[in-house]
Amino acid sequence: MQPLEVIFQAILENPDDDDLRLAYADKLAACGDDSDKMRAEFIRIQCELAHIDVFDPRVAGLQRKEMRLLNRFEEVWAAPLKPYVRSWQFARGFVEDVSIDASKFLEFDEELFRQTPLRRVVFYDYDFVVPELVCRATMARLRSLKFFLSPINIDGAIALGMSPYLAGLSKLEFQSARLDKDAIEAIAQSTKLSSLNSLAFGWCSLKLDAVEALAEAKGLTGLAALHLRMDNLGDGAVQLIARSHYIGQLKTLALSHNRITTDGIRTLVESPKFSRLERLYLDENELGPTGAELLARAPFSETLQELSLCLAGIGDFGLIALARSPHLSQLRTLCLDYNTIGDDGAEALASSSHLSKLNRLTLAGNRIGDRGALALSNWETPKRIDKLLLQANPISNRVKDAMRDRFGRSTCRFS
Repeated sequence: MQPLEVIFQAILENPDDDDLRLAYADKLAACGDDSDKMRAEFIRIQCELAHIDVFDPRVAGLQRKEMRLLNRFEEVWAAPLKPYVRSWQFARGFVEDVSIDASKFLEFDEELFRQTPLRRVVFYDYDFVVPELVCRATMARLRSLKFFLSPINIDGAIALGMSPYLAGLSKLEFQSARLDKDAIEAIAQSTKLSSLNSLAFGWCSLKLDAVEALAEAKGLTGLAALHLRMDNLGDGAVQLIARSHYIGQLKTLALSHNRITTDGIRTLVESPKFSRLERLYLDENELGPTGAELLARAPFSETLQELSLCLAGIGDFGLIALARSPHLSQLRTLCLDYNTIGDDGAEALASSSHLSKLNRLTLAGNRIGDRGALALSNWETPKRIDKLLLQANPISNRVKDAMRDRFGRSTCRFS
């Protein structure tokens, strides 16, 4: 068997190869002390979690073991990185995700990549150094970038779009990072970002002209996920997105907190281009029952696996429409927190025969009482419920106990 340091170097050079990570775990377990054996177990657990379906029944047990090991050893395992980063996350047994000040990255990037197979970086305090950041050769080893809390000016956006080191980037995020139309255009028109499949903006003070530039971009040929959150863009943004050339290839669309009304939902529903959508997030919009009814009969609903409509005002009538829809048979996650849903809506859901694949249901902050909760506890259509959230509903302790007995305490949560 190869020496441990040789295997680790191979992991740094081939970060996508899990066989190398598992070989490293085997070497740790065979030659190390008790803490090394714990690290080996952790690597194996995270590698397994990375490759099984999130709805697999093994996930919950593996995650509990993962958290026990992290609670005990995380600070020790991440110690070499602490002088450089604000925070970190493990994936497949090693730190792959860090948050860091731009100045620290510029000074210590090579040292970071010697310490861990880094794949994602969240940048803080980058201001006017984005061109310098994205021209570092080490950026070629990343697959995900996020810019947080500072504006992106036109020079930074052009540098992002032109960098030869970002050709392998699959995810690009901006949060609370103000961008104008010209900056959006420089990124979206880029031919260098050919591997990009996920683009996300949140709280970026976008205007409709920026969304128009995004919609009309001729780049983004591989885009599969688009997130536009928290910018109060209104129905006009939906109309612009619906006519973009890449809309037919989207599998994920997130438009939460954008003052979208039933007019915007109607635009989505009537667009013939939505044919591959699997995940739709419309939380904190002004949909009402009519918006839910429109979604219930949308052609693209037949491919949806995840639908989130929290704080959307759909009420009982909206849930009744969703529950009766035969188009939602592929749905695996349904999030309906804080929608003034009562017992009638819960009973309608519990009588649905179309949601056999549903695994996760969230109904926190509604008006569901004992009648609706008991109906849900007798619902037999879903083959397996892994998460059922009912916090802040007026359900008695007696019925809560009955639901815990039916679904399990770790699955059914009231607090």
